Amino acid sequence: MLGLTVGQAVTEAPPTNLVLLVDVSGSMGDAEKLPLLKESMARIVKGLRAEDRVSIVTYSGVEEVVLKGASGDDAEAILGAINGLEAAGSTNGEAGLSMAYRVAEETHIEGGVNRIVMASDGDLNVGISSEDELNAFVSEKRGQGTYLSVLGFGSGNYQDAKMETLADHGNGSYHYIDSADEAARVYERFLAAGAVPVADDVKLQVEFDPRMVESYRLIGYANRTMADGDFRNDGADAGELCAGAELTVAYEVVLTDEGRRREGDEPWLTCAVRHQPAGERAGEAPAEQRFAVGRESWSAEPGDDWSLAAAVVEFGMLARDSEFVGTATADDAAALAESSASSLDATDRAARRELTDLIRQAQRNAAFDGVVAAS
Repeated sequence: MLGLTVGQAVTEAPPTNLVLLVDVSGSMGDAEKLPLLKESMARIVKGLRAEDRVSIVTYSGVEEVVLKGASGDDAEAILGAINGLEAAGSTNGEAGLSMAYRVAEETHIEGGVNRIVMASDGDLNVGISSEDELNAFVSEKRGQGTYLSVLGFGSGNYQDAKMETLADHGNGSYHYIDSADEAARVYERFLAAGAVPVADDVKLQVEFDPRMVESYRLIGYANRTMADGDFRNDGADAGELCAGAELTVAYEVVLTDEGRRREGDEPWLTCAVRHQPAGERAGEAPAEQRFAVGRESWSAEPGDDWSLAAAVVEFGMLARDSEFVGTATADDAAALAESSASSLDATDRAARRELTDLIRQAQRNAAFDGVVAAS
């Protein structure tokens, strides 16, 4: 497992221009959609400052600018606009996105963080609706310097692939919201004033030494892989990372006989990271770093963070009915998740136990039981 951190969060964040793009179509009427969205937005508003700007654009069969360029500390106006939203009509996401980008451009803060946050179940049924068309549309718009992040709500007709496509090609992040607490965490980590983009088009390339590693397999990120030649192709789009962000990449490896001998200092692999500077350093030349990983990183008793990541990996393979699931079980994944919280304080322990609860909930679900039984 490779863990990467993007430095510390900034102490003096630039002003944020936030455009909330809200799906108010008929499919958003369920309790887990628009009502939860309203509660989530109320949590987000609490973290805004006077120097921030907030606009609200809605879309269904028609699109409307409900609020434009309000001061971030005008909670009454912002919450009043949010609480007045009602669900009805079809879903013209293309028109809503076009208007949101236009409002973002009109309220643009030079030197600030300009971001659209789209909240929807992804059930786009009017205008552009295919993933390829959405990709092309958002890719063309991101040149404005506005980030597009996406919050997903609901289930049933939920369109996960479309939502992720929008965020991936809009230089933003994608999050699924199932509670107001989750919305608050997402806002604090990814959307708050302190969440300043510092690296665009972040790419990782891992090179294994064949003398040390017989074979390897990347776990996850299947829809984020790129051709080897695109690593140094600065025109190839990749993800953005904010100050203080962390990410984990996991591989399954089979070591050679030489690799199993934990002697010497030969690296098993080299990880290269390349990105385009963003924020205050936008426009600077691309930066690249290389890190060697070898026997000094080996541990027969990895820590709690490793256990948490391993639980996520195991659960993910079970949920997707992976051909590599082997003897993994939901009980094993839950036990790993539970053990990862053993040494933490009450707040962090409660947050990690949400994963255990999620695994148990999935285990009780009839659709998941067949996968578990098959393993």
